[in-house]
Amino acid sequence: KDKWSSSSGPAAFSSFSSSLPDGIKSRAGALTSSYLSPRFFRPLSTCFGTGEARPYYLETSPALFASRVHRNLRFYYLNYLALAAVLFAATLMVSPSSIIAIAILAAAWAYVVKLTGGDTFTVGGVLITSRVASAFMSAVTLVCLIWVLSSVFWYSLSLSLFLALAHAAARDATMVGDEDDKVEMDGDLEDVPFLNAQEEHEQV
Repeated sequence: KDKWSSSSGPAAFSSFSSSLPDGIKSRAGALTSSYLSPRFFRPLSTCFGTGEARPYYLETSPALFASRVHRNLRFYYLNYLALAAVLFAATLMVSPSSIIAIAILAAAWAYVVKLTGGDTFTVGGVLITSRVASAFMSAVTLVCLIWVLSSVFWYSLSLSLFLALAHAAARDATMVGDEDDKVEMDGDLEDVPFLNAQEEHEQV
């Protein structure tokens, strides 16, 4: 962290962010806050069940098994995405041609982002919106990943899916506190009957 702060990385990232069009920055900000916020990344101790008595076992009931997998995929999805990104990056390191292809793809995205600075641009007299340009580049990226980078993409994707599904199936996270399971309580708790039942019983 200290090395990153002392390097030119933060300044370069800030310069790149400020050069992005307002529309793209607002959409990226909304996407990040809704799905990619660091608060959704579960700590490794929570992910692997460090210190728990029985963090892993398989449910024998199909209904309970499906419920666990569904809950874990929702709860740990950002961890699974991070795993996929790490495996993809590690696989790229052994393929110089793949690194060149990714660099070209990144440059193409940067060029399209620069063109859509005003949310629209004209090519050959045809008005193109940023949404159309993004959809086109997304299609190009998908084609590049599936065919041009097929060996790297499919290997990292299949391995990531296998590890994520294995973890989701075996990890018992029912005792892990989820933000969605919390119930906010306010007001005067002395007026809540079931909280004061023991005290009233002792008085009787």
